[in-house]
Amino acid sequence: MKRTALLLAGAGACGCALGLAPGATAAPVPAGPITFTATDGQLKAGKFPAITTVKPDAPATIRGTVAADGTVTVPSGGISLPTASVQVTQPIPATVTLAFTPTATATGRIDRASGAITSPLRATLDVAVSALGQSCTIRGAQFDLGTGTVQVPSKANPAPPATVPLAGAPLGGDGAFAIAGLSTAALPAAQPASNTVCALVNDQIGLPAVAGVRLAGRIAVSAPKLTAKVATPRATKRGRSVTLKVTVANGGSGDATGVAVKAKLPRGISGTRTVKVGTLAAGKRRTVSLKLRTSSKAAKRSRIALTVSGDGVTSRKATATLKLR
Repeated sequence: MKRTALLLAGAGACGCALGLAPGATAAPVPAGPITFTATDGQLKAGKFPAITTVKPDAPATIRGTVAADGTVTVPSGGISLPTASVQVTQPIPATVTLAFTPTATATGRIDRASGAITSPLRATLDVAVSALGQSCTIRGAQFDLGTGTVQVPSKANPAPPATVPLAGAPLGGDGAFAIAGLSTAALPAAQPASNTVCALVNDQIGLPAVAGVRLAGRIAVSAPKLTAKVATPRATKRGRSVTLKVTVANGGSGDATGVAVKAKLPRGISGTRTVKVGTLAAGKRRTVSLKLRTSSKAAKRSRIALTVSGDGVTSRKATATLKLR
């Protein structure tokens, strides 16, 4: 049974694409980077009962982004799952180790007003199993995860077929969140099947079998905050070039991505209209230059409207006035 618990921990970690405690008051979800730390997890697979897989001293961490339209994106590199090891006594004493490797970007959609997932977040990973000098892999296990309740098929013996409910919960005002989900198909068999460890794993799960998972923890919302400061150049003659320097700062608690500076140029002024800043880490600033050309048609006081924007971040506006003679 301990061996089974460890294997289930692997599939549970797969589901760890997000999750947290039920019963909290719903809270709106701001756009931008998010970090989810799961400190409790359960998995139900095949003929085994629900088993705790993630613990406070061995958490799973998921870092992703919520777009303005509610699209959730979690890159495979943003999912960090602990390697699990357990001592087993059957059929012989051994240490079984599972290592989890996310293999694809997980995407879904969340209702930013209620904190509920409206389109399942699909997570995919490989689970490497090793024991007794042998190793095998469960490849491409996929779970569709949401904030509702799922019914997981049960094959527990000697009880008759039944279901086990695993409940998710929308984001609460205290940051609590839970995700529950089912594998999109029967779990893949551990390979190579001729391997003793793989054969034992497949037999213990009772393949073909559908698995369910629930993860609980807290979401920390990283909130970038952009500001812009313009260094107005000295007065110059019409027909000459001028460089406008804009310093963009991120005074928030999270990295800002897709940052750009856009300029709306008045009559008689031509040149750079957009400068891409890219990613601006929290607490950092960057100065960019807009190279402009003035003409005889430009007003003596030419006003340039600037907009600083980023992915899921409130845009900021600034102005610069060129003094021409």
